[in-house]
Amino acid sequence: LTMDYGKYQYKVICEDKAHYHFVRGWLEKKGGHRRVSCWGKLPHSGSGKKFVQKNFDEAFQKVRQLSSRAKTFLIVIVDADNLSIDEMLSTFDNREEDFVFIIIAKWSIDTWARFLTDPESSEDRLDESKSYKMKYRENTKFTQLGKQLADMEMTSSSAFPASLWSSYTRVKDKKKFLKL
Repeated sequence: LTMDYGKYQYKVICEDKAHYHFVRGWLEKKGGHRRVSCWGKLPHSGSGKKFVQKNFDEAFQKVRQLSSRAKTFLIVIVDADNLSIDEMLSTFDNREEDFVFIIIAKWSIDTWARFLTDPESSEDRLDESKSYKMKYRENTKFTQLGKQLADMEMTSSSAFPASLWSSYTRVKDKKKFLKL
């Protein structure tokens, strides 16, 4: 089964433009980009993670109401920073229902940018316990990285950063997303 991404609406709650464009690029490649919007106004300063955590409950309730009649998904994309993936997930009270997809990059999405812009980097060269934050922002087009990830065949956990693989498997395990 292949999902027709164009039939659904997507609300993205995220820390910043890089996160939003990463998800939008992925959806664009899958055909669902025309129906994607950002939840609220992205913060220009302060903690993006706090913005996501503060607005999650409201977004969750609203999308829950919409999802039954308008086939709407809530995509949460956030950086774990110094927390583990499990610790970050617990901040959302483990409310990953069928309409909610929580994507968590360890330290920052810049870790995934490094992996995607330097495919030769191996696990020992890409250290997810180290922050790459802001090292890839200036010259990186996160929309292109999202598209690039959508084109990749994700079959082996050893070929990907652990946080990316963890997010992928949580999303893949959703019954509505049988084929990514």
